[in-house]
Amino acid sequence: MNSLVDVLNSNIASLKEKLETEVNKWKNLFKKMCMAIDKVLKRDKPKENVEDYEDIDDAINHGYYSKNNKNKDDFEIER
Repeated sequence: MNSLVDVLNSNIASLKEKLETEVNKWKNLFKKMCMAIDKVLKRDKPKENVEDYEDIDDAINHGYYSKNNKNKDDFEIER
């Protein structure tokens, strides 16, 4: 019985490590994508909230994106 528990614990530890590695890859990709968005939009500094990036993503992916020329961080959703 102890050997089964040891095997299961070993598998859990291995899966946890693989999951953490994968999560870190996605976090790094997200950071790079945010930096790219900020660079394209010529922002002086990154936005603090994830929602700011989600709004832009939704607008682009749904074809609603338009850049308002009044303010470089001002976006509108066209209908």
